Amino acid sequence: MKRGGAARRLRRVSTSSNVLHGYGLGLVGAIGSATVLPSPPVVPHNEVSRGEGVDIARVRVAFDDVAEHLRGLLENLDGDLRDLVEVAVLFAEDYSFIEPIICKIQDGVPAATAVDQISAQFVRSFESAGGLLAERVSDLLSVRDRVVARLLEIEYGTAWEMASEGIVVSQDLSPADASLLPSHFVKGIITRDGGPTSHVAVLARQWGIPAVVGVQELQLGSPHQAGEVDANSISSGDVVGLSPLRGTIVIAPSIAQRKTLHEADRQVTQVLGKVGDTQPVVPLHANVSRVSEIDEVLGNSASGIGLFRSEAMFLNRSENPSIAEQEAIYEQLFSQVVDQKVVIRTLDAGSDKPLAFLPGDIENNPALGVRGIRTARCYPKILFDQLHAIANAGANAGSETWVMAPMVATGGEAQEFVAAARSFGIDHVGVMVEIPAAAVMADSLAELVDFISIGTNDLTQYVMAVDRETSGLSDLNTPWQPAVMRLIARVCSAGRRAGIDVSVCGEAAADPLMAIFLVGVGVADLSMAPTAIPLVRFVLTQISRSQCEKAAQAALQAASVNTARRAIEDSLSAELLTLLRPAEAV
Repeated sequence: MKRGGAARRLRRVSTSSNVLHGYGLGLVGAIGSATVLPSPPVVPHNEVSRGEGVDIARVRVAFDDVAEHLRGLLENLDGDLRDLVEVAVLFAEDYSFIEPIICKIQDGVPAATAVDQISAQFVRSFESAGGLLAERVSDLLSVRDRVVARLLEIEYGTAWEMASEGIVVSQDLSPADASLLPSHFVKGIITRDGGPTSHVAVLARQWGIPAVVGVQELQLGSPHQAGEVDANSISSGDVVGLSPLRGTIVIAPSIAQRKTLHEADRQVTQVLGKVGDTQPVVPLHANVSRVSEIDEVLGNSASGIGLFRSEAMFLNRSENPSIAEQEAIYEQLFSQVVDQKVVIRTLDAGSDKPLAFLPGDIENNPALGVRGIRTARCYPKILFDQLHAIANAGANAGSETWVMAPMVATGGEAQEFVAAARSFGIDHVGVMVEIPAAAVMADSLAELVDFISIGTNDLTQYVMAVDRETSGLSDLNTPWQPAVMRLIARVCSAGRRAGIDVSVCGEAAADPLMAIFLVGVGVADLSMAPTAIPLVRFVLTQISRSQCEKAAQAALQAASVNTARRAIEDSLSAELLTLLRPAEAV
């Protein structure tokens, strides 16, 4: 398979059929030569066993090799990408995954076939469970592919190397696989699977690379024969254009389509250059996972940190990090973000992010199990140590401390968390609304806390009962669903009555149109991926709060996703609407 240096070919396809639709991520688009990533290794149906003892030994060595390889990748990773690859490491070392494979081999099944069959069973189980566990399917399959390749003694992964800039195209993109890509060569990403909050979406935002994901019509092909036409297929070497603002990809774009893509990019660049020092109608904060990401936050003019994901220091550890170790990290965070709000989310582990140093029971449905604040029920010392470290760091740095608990469902949980945080002298104590029960009981919660932050990713998938990695149902898994919008408005009303601020730290805040709705229903500040801030900032400098409120009230009356979005679009000027909803010519 040729890489970035492959000859660039144009195929004859009509302009009406070479445009495919998905979910766009980013601002400025890209045009380049496609690099289609390799398909997973296929286990031959007639694989021959080498003997029980030999095959068991080979499987153990293969898993050990994969785990070591993945741990080696971590040395050069940070942020969300590192967090996600750490999950793949856990799979490669998971006895509950490896032992059933050993049992299969003892029953006479050849090694690679046993890995393939047990992996398929785990995938079905994860997908049936839904929620966060279903999001782990791509990580499990990434481990499966590497182990099978070693057992079959075939090369896998060498084709990921890119010699020049291009567009990465794949069925999906696991974090472990993405870590092998030279991000400075990647001009854009296109995937058939995934959705606006999937792993690949998180990675694209972290890298600041334009992407279109969930392109369900897309077919990944082999290099085309001369004269062959397949409008929905992309092969390595094909020229592809993508427009994240439109959520479209263009296969073999015509000259006219290229001009349209370039013009859209020029408009975006020109518009963002007009922002200047004008302040948006609400503060815009950033979501980060590590202190190393702060430079990017400051470079995108964030007003502070609306979500610091603290679990990064807990994952892939053999023991709980000490109070002193945590304190040093928080103090470094406070020292870099001076005189600005920094909201730390307490440990959000369990379920898909198990802690290696804690014993854990196998849950039938971990997405609805022990995760977030519920971890403290069994291991309260972990929460107390974390709160102690945050309080100490804030005192040492002379900074106000803000903490919030994830996955709170009841007033009792909120009350216990507030009492614990206050006992350590935390200045501002809040909870996250990610569970429908919390949204319904928002009035009660608002009386107990200093602030509320809505996690729209989890709230949406729990309200709509749709896993965020399921691209075929991504029309349901969107905060534009009227049920989700009305729950958000309900939480904001509860905040007003209690006299506290309500924030949003989910990916909904990164959508400029949704940001208008959020401001209109009373959200006090928005937090998002740093790379999303410039466009949201511009839009929220071009519209008044009263315009946002009027548009939001119209959107709340909508009965469908399209009518809700249209209600917001109707509030925009023609120039702004052209920027956010370009013509469908491409």
